[in-house]
Amino acid sequence: MNKNKEFIKEAFKDVITQFQLITVLLLFLLGMLGFISYLANGDIAQSFDWAFPFQVFGISIPTSLCTLVFMSKHELTKNEFIVRCVIHLVLLLVIVFGEGFLFKWWREPSGMITVAIIFIIIYVGVWIITTMIDKKHSDSINKALHNVKTKEDAKE
Repeated sequence: MNKNKEFIKEAFKDVITQFQLITVLLLFLLGMLGFISYLANGDIAQSFDWAFPFQVFGISIPTSLCTLVFMSKHELTKNEFIVRCVIHLVLLLVIVFGEGFLFKWWREPSGMITVAIIFIIIYVGVWIITTMIDKKHSDSINKALHNVKTKEDAKE
């Protein structure tokens, strides 16, 4: 039972981390787009709709939940990992473009391309940051194991 609790706790922590990463990257990129638009058009009055914060959460929550696709109680094989990556990507695309259509994030094809570019930047950014977090975590575990082994060797 304790392993299940730990598994759920880890899954919850991963979803929260992904939510934070997605939200921050999304807000940053949209802010940059607004700034670039201001520089290009000089229109300081350009702002986001009142529903914008709800749309950010509306996209961040379900896309962060897609992280659960990677959760497993055993080490994933290479093929399992690839299949889960494809499933993850398809789910994300359906969510992002579904919400984009629902909230009318584009009026013409160029807007759809902009959404796709933002999606790619966030997807790659989240993968890079998640990989760095995971590496740091595994390094700390390896260091702790090394310290335990060193202490055991010293006792002998």
